[in-house]
Amino acid sequence: LDWLLLAVLTIGGGVIRFVRLSFPKGYVFDEVYYAKDACLYLAHGMHFCASPGVTEQSYVHPELGKWIIAVGEAIWGYNSFGWRIMACVFGTALVAVMFLIGRKLFGRWGGAIAGLLGATDFLLVVQSRTSMLDIFLAFFVAVGFLSVISDHQRVLRLRAAGEGKLDLRWRIAAGRAPKR
Repeated sequence: LDWLLLAVLTIGGGVIRFVRLSFPKGYVFDEVYYAKDACLYLAHGMHFCASPGVTEQSYVHPELGKWIIAVGEAIWGYNSFGWRIMACVFGTALVAVMFLIGRKLFGRWGGAIAGLLGATDFLLVVQSRTSMLDIFLAFFVAVGFLSVISDHQRVLRLRAAGEGKLDLRWRIAAGRAPKR
């Protein structure tokens, strides 16, 4: 039942995000910076990318999100669908991560509620449908938190079993330094 709930919520959240993703056809809000910067990362010229300069305009922001946007542009082209698709993919994946966090903390129905809220939250939907960096940050923070929860549960299981084996996988995934 858990996997069915996870699939239904993730697919439902994906449908909400993917339907008419390429509309409006032009830039929305800060897409004017990030989509053009991602285009420049793909070594297209400033005229092709409609960029006012030969270098990125949003240099104060980290590059990872713009490189992720560039993947979509490389596969689907420099158009509204191409520069929005990766945000949509990460936003849909965030629904699954939220379900897993809720499941680990509060059980099956807690996961279902967390996933439903993630799938239908207006801010997350909008961020998933625009070529901006916020949804990537939300996704990676949620994955880090899921890793912390997984490590904590692993440590509790080891303590209950009387084992003291140090395994750093979840802590490294969470970005935490190991405690000794």
